[in-house]
Amino acid sequence: MKKSFLRRTMIAVIFGVSVLFCIAQYAENIDPHDDNSQYAYGENIGWLNFEPSEGPGVTVTDTEVTGFVWAENIGWVNLTPTTYGGVTNDGSGNLGGYAWGENVGWINFNPTGGGVTIDNEGNFDGWAWGENIGWIHFQNLSVPYKVQTAWSAEVSVQNTLTISAGTGGRTDPASGTHNYDEGTDVPITATPDTNYRFSGWTGDVPSGHENDNPITITMDSDKSVTANFTEVGDEDGEGFKLPCFIATAAYGSPLHPHIKNLRDFRDTYLMPNKVGRTLVKLYCKYSPSIADMIAKHKALKVIVRNHLVPLVIFSYLVVHFGPAITAVMLAFISVLPVFVISFFRRKLKASGGQRP
Repeated sequence: MKKSFLRRTMIAVIFGVSVLFCIAQYAENIDPHDDNSQYAYGENIGWLNFEPSEGPGVTVTDTEVTGFVWAENIGWVNLTPTTYGGVTNDGSGNLGGYAWGENVGWINFNPTGGGVTIDNEGNFDGWAWGENIGWIHFQNLSVPYKVQTAWSAEVSVQNTLTISAGTGGRTDPASGTHNYDEGTDVPITATPDTNYRFSGWTGDVPSGHENDNPITITMDSDKSVTANFTEVGDEDGEGFKLPCFIATAAYGSPLHPHIKNLRDFRDTYLMPNKVGRTLVKLYCKYSPSIADMIAKHKALKVIVRNHLVPLVIFSYLVVHFGPAITAVMLAFISVLPVFVISFFRRKLKASGGQRP
């Protein structure tokens, strides 16, 4: 008996708290400061009360506006009729959809030439339209009235990223100021010009990542980063010569456009990283003697030029289109002959099978 009484008491207390919570929610959602911020005005129907003394009232959420509005001259307006889905909220305070007045029909909350919004302080503003009642206004200063809700759109915090590129290169995103939401990870890539190499980042760069390329900056505050470049010319910044020995010998001039393609590939993809610089140094160490031999024989020049064509094309594609697109193109070119040969084989077999 005693246990049954305690159980009923607990259920009654939980139910009572739930009811009080719901009542408080409805009461506080509209006119949260109790300063009569609950009235809109219809040009032909007068006042519309968004916190009537009877009924469930009006509640604004991240996705919709629900409940009933009371107007002395037209009766109840249902904000959540089953048809058309009711009045919606896009989460940023831009309302849409339709309400239904029991005596006046549909009311559009996002009509052409109007629209209703809620700012980040919960204030309604704008105009709704009813085909049978005209315009409904939600905020006025000369005759003060407005509708205010405890709900407000979440304002995203944005931080500014200032990107700079030193002489001899560029960045992606480009140099300038960029705004990003709090916590956004922003990848930045530095690309050196011809005869320059990327030499590191300065500014608000994570410790130990000054030479990363690309680098990722987390926007937890305003930040500024600078991409720095070093002119290499014929040197790598450490006094190590970097001419294209073999290619220069084969083409007869360091100004040949094919040599420029090879240099662009070297400066963009090899020189910015330690492994690439090591490969270039090994090439420069062992290639001069080979280049001298090529320069003395015209036949060797022709042979080497022919063998350099695929490397020149590859360098051009990677520099201008990137490694990913280049890989797709090369894969397509590699597979294409297989399909062509297969196609003609099937065609020959088919034509051969039709002969008498």
